Order: sequence, then C-alpha cells, then structure tokens
Amino acid sequence: MGKSRMIKYIIGIGLTITFAFLFPNLTTFIWLTIVAKIREAIVSGDGGQLILASAYTTILNTIQNALLFIACYLISLISIKRFKWADSIKMMMTVVMFIILGALRAWWIEIPWELLTAVITATVIMIMVYFTYNQYDSIHRMVLVSCLVFFAFQWLDIMPVFASGPFGITDIPTSILLASSYLDSDTVLNFVGLAFFVPLFISSWIMTSLFSSHDENIAIEKENHLKEIALESVKSSAIEHRIYQEINSIAHDLKTPLVTIRGLNSLLSMSHDPEKTEAYTQRIDSAVEKMSEMISGFLYESSKQEIDAIELINYMRAQIPVEDENLKISINYDEDLPLVNVNKIRVSRALLNIVENAIGAPYRHQLKIIEIEVAKRELSLAIIIKDNGTGIAKEDLPFIWDPGFSTRNTTGMGLFFVKKIVEDNNGQIYIESNSDGTSVTVLFPGIRKETS
Repeated sequence: MGKSRMIKYIIGIGLTITFAFLFPNLTTFIWLTIVAKIREAIVSGDGGQLILASAYTTILNTIQNALLFIACYLISLISIKRFKWADSIKMMMTVVMFIILGALRAWWIEIPWELLTAVITATVIMIMVYFTYNQYDSIHRMVLVSCLVFFAFQWLDIMPVFASGPFGITDIPTSILLASSYLDSDTVLNFVGLAFFVPLFISSWIMTSLFSSHDENIAIEKENHLKEIALESVKSSAIEHRIYQEINSIAHDLKTPLVTIRGLNSLLSMSHDPEKTEAYTQRIDSAVEKMSEMISGFLYESSKQEIDAIELINYMRAQIPVEDENLKISINYDEDLPLVNVNKIRVSRALLNIVENAIGAPYRHQLKIIEIEVAKRELSLAIIIKDNGTGIAKEDLPFIWDPGFSTRNTTGMGLFFVKKIVEDNNGQIYIESNSDGTSVTVLFPGIRKETS
C-alpha cells in the first residue's frame, strides 16, 4: 500500500470514528423530534406518527452504526495490507473491532447500544462480502452494502414480533414498541418493518452478487486480453519465422540465375566471337530479368502478370524435392487452359506449400502418391492437389486456416499464408479430406487467350 493511500485511510478512520462518536450529540434535536412523535401518536391515536418515528430511528441508527463499521473496516484493511492474514481472520477482525468500538462509544456517550442487532448485521455483511464478490479492499462497495444491510436490520428493533427477544432493548425502540402495543398497531408495525427488511436485504444480496459477476467478467476480460496478447506474440513470431523461410526460399531461387550470370560473364570475358558475345549477353539479360521478376514478386503483392498455367506449374514443380524414393508426383493438364493474372512467385510458393504439406502428411501406404490436376472450370483455372494420406481429422477441418493452428508441431502459418496469397490474387481455395486422403482445390479467374 502506498503512503498516500495509507494517509487517506488513516484520515478516513479518524473522521468516521469522530463523527460516529459525536453523531448522537449532533442529532439531539432529531431524537427529541422522535420522542415528540411517539408522544403525539399516543395522544392522538395516529399510528402514522409512530411509523415516522420508527423510520427516523432506523435511519439515525443506520448512519451511526455504518460509520463505526466502516472505520473498523478501514482499520482491518490497513492491518491486512501490512500483515498477510487469511481472509477469515480479516472478517473476524472487523467484527471484533466493531463490537469493541461500539461498546466504547456507548460507554463514552452514556447511551445504550443495540448490541445484538449491530453484531448480527456486521457479521452478515462480512459473510456476504466473503462469499460473493470477495473484494475486501473495495471501499465504495463496502459503504454501499453496509448502509443497505444496516438499514434493513435496524427495522428488526422496532418490530413488535421481536419484542420478547433481544431486539429493541434501548429507550427509543422500547418506547415505540410500547406505544404500538397501546395503540394496537403491532400488525401494522410488523408489516412495515417486514416490508423494509425483506426487499432491502434481498437487494443488498443481489448487489453483492452483481459485484461478484462484474469482477468475474473483468477477470475473464483481463485473462482473455492477456491471452490475445500472447496469441498475437505467437502469431508475430510465427509470421516472422514464415517470412524468414520465404526469404530463404527466394534466396535459394536467386542462386540459379546468379550462377548463370557469373558463368556467362566468365565466358563472355574469354570470348572474341561477336555472335557468341551477343548470345551470352542475351542470356545474361534474361537471367537478370528473371531475378528482377522474382524479387518484385516477393516484395510486392500487387505485382502480377499474365502467365500460362503450364508455366506456373512447371515453375512450382522445379522446386519440389525429389530425393524421396517413396514419393510419386504426377501432373495432368487439360487442353485449352486459360491464362491467369497472378503474382507468379507468391502463387507458386503457395502451391508448393500445399504440395509440401501433402508430402509431410502421415501415410498408411509405403508409396506417397500426389496427383496434381490442372483443369479448366468454366472460365476459371482449377489446380487440384490430391494425396493418399490418412487425411485431416474432421474436428480439425474448421481450424486449418487459422494462424498458428497445427497438428504437426509446426508454426501453423503455412495454410494461413496459402489462403491469404490465393485470395490476394482473386482466387479461392477449398479443401476436402477423409481417411483416404486430402484434396485441395485452388481456383483462379481465367483470361481468354487471344487467337490469331
């Protein structure tokens, strides 16, 4: 607890105790008014005056008891912050101090105190706080709940039904009960007391329950917020990892034209034949153009060009690893395939990712068979990649496109990137899977080929 907060609590304790001790003297004129109304009720036979006297009494007792209780609560709160005690001890400490200070105040001002009512009320408040919202340091809530519960229980002191018990033993409540008996108003006073006690007590319990629900919701929101932050961190790391993989891939792809350029440059320096020099120069230009195309395709998502479907698939096929002897990949092309306007580098990487997923999928057969079908679907180009693996679990299918989702301890960003790349190129992607394998269909809008 900070020093400034500690000072505020100490000031609050001093003010509440002082006001609680001085309250009876400060409100002497109100107590005299209550006595006058009791006398007037007896003389005139007006039970309404008796009800007003009862209301004034409960309000005054509520204020002075609530003040004293809040002071005790603040004292226990300071002690709790200083010493890490159990919650049950905190509750008991508040009630015990309330009894001690209440008895001390009664002795100091020489006015009897409704001990049982006050102690029961204080205990009920602490039980409600402990078993509902359990926010022991929420001062504004404690003040609100305390006032409601004290106001409810103070009505028990003026209900004739409890006159034979330990309630209503001080002067004013006793006078009200005697006047009620004299005026034959016991039933009315019992009804009025019950009409206040029941709704007030129920309201206070509902309020503490709402506080509890509010705190739980806030706690859940905080937990969800922390989970979102953690998830975003995981996504960010996964994206960085994926970008790193893409950079590695593009760097590897760039080696081929670089090696070509370097070799041709060496031949060019040794050649004195103009025809060969021109041929080498053209091949160098072609390699440089290929490098430029690859870099632009990687760096700029909007970099697109019209490309033949066979060229796109062949570019992707050149990057598929062929070291696995148990892997068989077949590619079938339809006739009259449309052109597509896509980012060649990114789309080929997306298709390669699908193929790599198929290669890495679990198989029950020794031979992994992957079939790539390139077909015309009305005005669209369809690329269907099928495998004979064990398939994707039905319960996992709705989540396969989610970033970070994986069933193979990977980053889970592969299919997320695939879907994003396909959609960035105005395409659509669908997946079907069962125990006999998985089929991924990618559709791109086609462009009619110009006929001469």
